[in-house]
Amino acid sequence: MNSREEIHLHLAIVTHVKKHSTLYNDSYSAYVNHYKKIGYCHKFINHQAHFVSSIFEDIHTNTVERLWRTVKTDLKKSKVTTKYVFGIARFTFLRILTKTEKIAALSKGLKFTH
Repeated sequence: MNSREEIHLHLAIVTHVKKHSTLYNDSYSAYVNHYKKIGYCHKFINHQAHFVSSIFEDIHTNTVERLWRTVKTDLKKSKVTTKYVFGIARFTFLRILTKTEKIAALSKGLKFTH
């Protein structure tokens, strides 16, 4: 990853991911420990060395790969070919949020005027 890609990744995360969220990714040196410094819980795995993380036992390659495969399948079913952020947001809303979280998100997003 070059510095331009690192900047785009950093901007995307600080723009779209709530502080104190947990980020899961590989152990690429560009972001190991970086996100912890700016207010995120950062869990990572070195895919080349481990199947299950030796540092974070709750993450392993199956979890990450399974989630990504499910997201990609949902994007294909929904015929999302551009605007992937909206497709992933839709997936998150429909498949991951609880009913209470959905109601709260809708209530916050809807503004009624008379």
